[in-house]
This record gives sequence, structure tokens and C-alpha cells, in this order.
Amino acid sequence: MQKTYVDIVIYATFCARNNRKIFEIPGVKDAFNDALQNLCEPFSFEVLHTSTAGARADLILRLHGTSSVQSCVTTIKKATTHALRERIPKLAQVTQIWTKHYMATTQKPTKQITDTFLAAQNPPKNGGISHD
Repeated sequence: MQKTYVDIVIYATFCARNNRKIFEIPGVKDAFNDALQNLCEPFSFEVLHTSTAGARADLILRLHGTSSVQSCVTTIKKATTHALRERIPKLAQVTQIWTKHYMATTQKPTKQITDTFLAAQNPPKNGGISHD
């Protein structure tokens, strides 16, 4: 029996732990995007769009073949964590950059759905990373 594989486009959102505004730190956006581009071919996905602001990363991804959403997002979070720790001194000592959770959908999420997801993430704590 022949297997058929279908590409799927997903919208994925995840954020930094403790609502750290990591994308306001100089160099973080570039390091994040570079790490994403290095992952595409070996892990069978394509980044169609990236939007980052404050503590939040929004991605539109095309998954090829047998890639699962969970493995793709987990791979992205792990690889970007390593890249950010290597290139950004302020993040070198942070044990966990991203929350454990993410939101993924095959349709563009509404603002209400995204806001509900983000509100459920960890609130900011005192002693977070400064942005100066």
C-alpha cells in the first residue's frame, strides 16, 4: 500500500516564560530568525511568515510529509533557545526561555483566541530581564 503525504499550513504562537519582553533586547529578532532558517531543511518545514514582538512569536509554517505540529514547534523552541543563549549574553543564564505551551491552528486565529491563550501564560514576575 502506498502512503500519501500532504503539506499543511499552520499558525503557531508561543511566548517567553514569565512574559519576558525578549524581542525588545537588541539582536534577539535576528538570532531567532537565523535559527529558524537553519532548521527548515533538516526538519521538513518551511517558514512562510514570522512576526515577533515583546514576549511573543507568531509563525506561519508549512509542514512537509510526516512532520507533526508538536515535533515542529518543540524543535523550533529548543533550537531558538540554544541560538539565543549563544548569541545574546543577557539570555545565557536563563534556564527556560519559552513557556511549555503553544497555540497552533490551521486557520488564522482571531484576536480574542490569541489573547485568551496569551493571558493563560505565566504572568510577569519581579526580577525579570531588564531591557536597557
